[in-house]
Amino acid sequence: RNDFISFAAEDYTLDAIPAYPVTPYHENNQFISKLDSAKNFLYLSDGNLFGSKAEVITAIQNPNYDLLITSLYTGGWQLTPTDLELLKQKNNGGLRLVFACASIGQAEKNRYYWNNDWLSDPPLWLKEEDPENPGNYYVAYWEAQWQAIIFGSAGSYVKKIIDAGFDGICLTQLEAYEHFIQKGK
Repeated sequence: RNDFISFAAEDYTLDAIPAYPVTPYHENNQFISKLDSAKNFLYLSDGNLFGSKAEVITAIQNPNYDLLITSLYTGGWQLTPTDLELLKQKNNGGLRLVFACASIGQAEKNRYYWNNDWLSDPPLWLKEEDPENPGNYYVAYWEAQWQAIIFGSAGSYVKKIIDAGFDGICLTQLEAYEHFIQKGK
């Protein structure tokens, strides 16, 4: 009734393509050019379980999801404009939208921008590690230095996502403000 579509993952880590159902719900061969046309989606936050970037791309192409949400650096490999063109093609001939996820409430140790010196000499905006997500650190997202890493500069995360050819961005860790409320900050 409200055009809601859901995704049932096998694991909280969102690092695998579900084996069930065998075909996505409402599978189709349409050319999806707008978000509200999508009838199903796959959220694959990381491709670490795959042996190569080519394996990730092939695995994603096979199920005919209308929307893919993934990372610019899936499996540790940066997706290029050529990779994105392949990912946008469904196996059945249709086209899908591909969105990148970008964390704005936490800095992630496995991202290109991470500096190992931050652990011993943290910048003002880097806060404590998230105990539920080791390697992820809360950030003072209101600080200009963190914002420049995420958007607004030539080397920013959002600029890299745009340059790669993603169709959109899914912002994650928006609930980080709750952490600061609990800490009285």
